[in-house]
Amino acid sequence: MSATITADKVINKSLFSKGSVNVYSIPGGKVIRTISSGGLVGVVYSWVTYNGDIYWQFYDAYGIPYYVKHDNNLELPDLPSILTQIQDEVIAKKIETQGALNYYLQTYLPWIIGAVAIALVVPAFIKGAKK
Repeated sequence: MSATITADKVINKSLFSKGSVNVYSIPGGKVIRTISSGGLVGVVYSWVTYNGDIYWQFYDAYGIPYYVKHDNNLELPDLPSILTQIQDEVIAKKIETQGALNYYLQTYLPWIIGAVAIALVVPAFIKGAKK
C-alpha cells in the first residue's frame, strides 16, 4: 500500500539536510545562507507554495521566519511514524465505512480459509505418505 504524505503531516517535525540546502528569506527570494549536509534545517512551522514549489517555513531563535525549498536534499527522520499514522488512519476509515466485522472478514477470511485447508490436507498427506 502506497501512502501519500501531505504537508500538514510534516508540521512540528524536524528536517535535516542530506546535501547542501539553500535558505531563503522569502520563498523564491535571495539565498541568505546554506546548510551543509547533515545539518538541522529546523522544526517545520508551516509551508507555502510559490511557482508550484513547496517551501517549508521555519523560525530562527529570534522569531524571524526563513524558508527552504522542498527537494531531495531534505531528510525527515519521522517518516516511518508518519507512514504508520497514515496507514492507521486508512484502516480506521475502512472500519468506519465497512463496519468492523465486515472489514476483518474481508481482511482475514482468505487466511483463515487457507489455514483450515492446510490443516485438513497436511494430515491426510502425511498419513498417505506413511503407507
